[in-house]
Amino acid sequence: MGLTLRAGGSPRPARGLPTVAVFALSLLAAAVAAGSVAAAPENPLVPVALVGGALLFCVAVLRPLAVVCLGVLAIPLEGYFPGLVGPSQALLGLAALGWLIGWASSPPVALPRHPALGGFLVLMAVILLGMAFAPEPAVVGRQLATWGALLIVAGAIAHSANAKGVELILIAVAVAGGLAGAIAVVDPQPLVGAVFLGTDVNRATGGLGSPNALGMLLGLTVPIQIVLALRAPTLELRILGAGCAALALAGMALSVSRGAFIGLAAAFLVLAFWDPFRRTLLIAVPLLITLTIVGSNPATPIGSNVVDRLSGTTQNASSNPRLDLWRKTPAIIEDHPFFGIGALEFTHYAPQYDLETREGIPNHAHNLLLTMTAETGVVGLAAFLFMYAAVARALLAVIRLGSGLERGFAFALAASFVAFFVNGILDYALGAAPLAAAFFVLVGCAVGLRVNLDSGPRDVVVAPS
Repeated sequence: MGLTLRAGGSPRPARGLPTVAVFALSLLAAAVAAGSVAAAPENPLVPVALVGGALLFCVAVLRPLAVVCLGVLAIPLEGYFPGLVGPSQALLGLAALGWLIGWASSPPVALPRHPALGGFLVLMAVILLGMAFAPEPAVVGRQLATWGALLIVAGAIAHSANAKGVELILIAVAVAGGLAGAIAVVDPQPLVGAVFLGTDVNRATGGLGSPNALGMLLGLTVPIQIVLALRAPTLELRILGAGCAALALAGMALSVSRGAFIGLAAAFLVLAFWDPFRRTLLIAVPLLITLTIVGSNPATPIGSNVVDRLSGTTQNASSNPRLDLWRKTPAIIEDHPFFGIGALEFTHYAPQYDLETREGIPNHAHNLLLTMTAETGVVGLAAFLFMYAAVARALLAVIRLGSGLERGFAFALAASFVAFFVNGILDYALGAAPLAAAFFVLVGCAVGLRVNLDSGPRDVVVAPS
């Protein structure tokens, strides 16, 4: 079904694209796939890809929420599919297209409305404006397309899914974190055995291509996994949440990401205001203290590596290039104060400001606020912070007025966003499509919890029909 807003702001179902039309489109795609067998007999994957794409398109139009869940689950697999468009981007883009088709076929079209989505829209407008003066418009356009699809997905989640729909997406996020942690544990790249043999430690990437990206993703998912483990309605879901949390924490340890550790500590401080977690924490504190002492002991190989990483921010600029980046990036902001240099254009401008490091030319300033301001200016930063504040206000309302699992999810999302922001002191992740996907999907879930609190019980609206 499509989406129309009542006068009071609550969504209601509307007539959407007829199922027979989707069926006809799938038959057409199947015919094209069959014809491709003759056109490319040497490559049998061509018709398979076309048929699979046709089926996914039909699912995206009829059940876009399901495709969003698939897109979230594909986030840890991005590193295994190099290219301009990864699997999570493709799936979330299909979901956005499915919702657009549903809305376009269900006049009158009423756009979702929420301050957080408004802030996101202004940020998109700033990025669009940046294309006019960016030295590489195609680079800016790539982020514009990626974030544009995520804006549609976030808006659709916020106003088209009921509490059960939001819960399904958050379960998918929790499983994605567990999958990333599992990949970090079993993938040969981290060489876990070498950690205990005292040789050089290769930091785990969990299928994301970067240990810091892995830590950032796991920082977003661990609070959700903890809430599922403590308050899920079924035993199976609680076991799933606990297992995913264990894998995610193992993956975070193997990533040795100092930002992730600091962000997780901040997330736990937020969760400490939630009674079920606080009671559990009293039991877990002795174990956590023991693990901390053992894990941070410089006499052990892994402990030495963790201590070295966590103390890295206090090194001088000659050995820690981040300090040099933080000192010199404000010069970019001074020269481009209002709308920045353009999304993803940091790499282009870095050499002009002597920002090259021993690892090469950086693609961001290793700081969320600095990078956001450099690329989108103070206007873009203001829009981003406004969106963050609107999300915080929405979650506080659910914490104050909600109950049960809904309230637990509000605490989890608040903890996730705090972890992301604190981690952003040391790194920047929104330029990476998989991390942007996870972040903005959670923005949609946060707004969705607030909208459902206002509208009360209603049916899941996940597709046009």
